[in-house]
Amino acid sequence: MLLQVIIQVLLTQGIFGAVQLDGNKNFGSLLRQKRASNYDLVDNHTVCLKKSDQVTESGVTEADKTMIVNLHNNLRAKVKPTASNMLKMKWNNEIANIAQKWAENCDFHHDSRDARNIPGRYAVGQNIATDEVSFEAAINLWLGEKEYFTYGSMETILLTIAHNRQINWWESNLVGCGYAKCGTTNYHVCNYAPAGNERGKTNKPYKLGEPCADCPNNCDPNGKLCVCDNTCWHGTKMSVSECKCDCINQLAFITNSCKLDCNVANDDSFCDVIGDDCDSIFMYCPIKCKMCPAADYRNVEKEEPNCDGI
Repeated sequence: MLLQVIIQVLLTQGIFGAVQLDGNKNFGSLLRQKRASNYDLVDNHTVCLKKSDQVTESGVTEADKTMIVNLHNNLRAKVKPTASNMLKMKWNNEIANIAQKWAENCDFHHDSRDARNIPGRYAVGQNIATDEVSFEAAINLWLGEKEYFTYGSMETILLTIAHNRQINWWESNLVGCGYAKCGTTNYHVCNYAPAGNERGKTNKPYKLGEPCADCPNNCDPNGKLCVCDNTCWHGTKMSVSECKCDCINQLAFITNSCKLDCNVANDDSFCDVIGDDCDSIFMYCPIKCKMCPAADYRNVEKEEPNCDGI
């Protein structure tokens, strides 16, 4: 019993490895019940919202998609002070679809993390603007908060400048946006994954240093951003020098992105003596927690968004 209590405390405090779950309630249960990308498993997921009757026009052009990605990367490359580990962003259709659904909901408030996260993959951050004439204007509005940002300052944690921090969050390498005109009001929404503004770290959204110092072998041609094609799942962290994620259980999760591979999955050695709180220990004990085969990455990736149940 004492050993079980000690291990549970270590898990809670992150001694065995830093992992931040994607924020979905009963996350482990969702993965065990069905394929993890079934959005109907999350109550009121944004992707399942119906378009508001107020919408008079909506959608994002291909030209805007290119501009959005390029502008974000230009801004990330120019952060002051400079970043040694800033990842280059790319467009992601899945989080863009969720952003589009929220824009068409015509609500200036943010949807909840649970409602916008990608079940079984990663948490999603969000920036919203209204009454701006374009995405470029909206992004520059969010960027304007940089005047109040001081790297490492405790005051920065207390300030409401989350939009700027999300744009410059080092590990957010996916962006996807949506637009809707609701009556006469423009709604511009951009989603980001993995989500930024991690609690306790908001005054240091990236690592201080010379650009690309942490990724000398995979730096973009401009010499400012780290280029990694994969994205970390399950709240794990990217090693930008190798473009590999720091999986806390090497026996079950594919190293490059920490996707669950049920063909090779094994439990950590302490799983036999730990309790049955699988919402807390599923990363360490995928077999004990019956994650396979439902949460295998092959099932998660091939499933289409489903809002009607199975």
